[in-house]
This record gives sequence, structure tokens and C-alpha cells, in this order.
Amino acid sequence: MKIILVAAIALLTLPVAVQAQHVKVHYDKSVDFSKFRTYSWIKGMDANNPDVHRLILDDINRQLLSKGLQEVATGGDLKIAYYSSLAGHINTRAVEYMKGVDWKQWGEHEEVYGPKMVEMPIARVVVDIVEAAPNRLIWRGSASDAYTANQARGKKRVNSSVAKMFDKFPPHK
Repeated sequence: MKIILVAAIALLTLPVAVQAQHVKVHYDKSVDFSKFRTYSWIKGMDANNPDVHRLILDDINRQLLSKGLQEVATGGDLKIAYYSSLAGHINTRAVEYMKGVDWKQWGEHEEVYGPKMVEMPIARVVVDIVEAAPNRLIWRGSASDAYTANQARGKKRVNSSVAKMFDKFPPHK
């Protein structure tokens, strides 16, 4: 009887373990993040659902504002982009600001430049922060299991994922 009870508990907790969020942050340790005051948005890979897209944008904007950064239409000290895969696998492309970087420093990518595609797993959000003047990536946060189709839980997951990423921004030296 005890074995059946243990097995039943294990099976019931399996979906919770499978859907745990995993947040990672990578950053350039040589950058003084205190010098940045403004940011502008650049094109990434928006969520397919406009409501989810707005939710992600609002959460990132709220986090950046809480860190003392102000959004400007163009010409910010930082450029912000996000990439999402909320409904299935998507492809992202290497972008100009990734040219010549050490890919191992920035997580799960191989060294590519140009139209080569890199696949992202389901329900993942990646936020890139680029220093505008040299146009180089200085911070990347990523969260897996960042969204679910259930609207109420999905909103909580996005909020939680973005908050966990930005708990580590700016990086502490």
C-alpha cells in the first residue's frame, strides 16, 4: 500500500516539476552598468499573441523603469529586444550586435552570423540589452516555461519570469 501511495504522489508532482521555470542571466563583466540612463526598443521576435506581446513589453518596461532607466523613442544609451517562442518552436536569427562575440558567454547558441537559424524551445523568452554606442550585447536574460495557454497562469508566469530575470539587473559586482 505504501508503494502505491508513493507512486501516486510521484506521478501527481511530476507535472509541477516538468513545468518549473528556469531563468538564466549572462552579462559582460567589464561593463559599468551605472552609466546608463535611457533605453530604446529594437526589433526582436515578438510573441505571436498581441496580448502576450503587450504583457511582455509592459513587464520589461516596468522592470527597467524600476531600475532608474527611462524609455526614449530613439537614441537610448541601451537598446532592448526580446525574443519569444510561446506557441511552439521558432527560429531566431543572429543579429548585428552579436557579430564577433564569444557565444559561450551568452548561453545556448552556436557561433553564427547572418541568416543562420537557431532554434528556441517552447515557452521561452529571451531579453537582450545592447549597449548602443558600440552596438554590442552586454546583458541577456532567458526564461524557459515562461508562459502557459491558461490566461491567468500565463500572465503570472510572464510576470514571474521577467521579474526573476531583472532581479539580476544591473549585475552586482
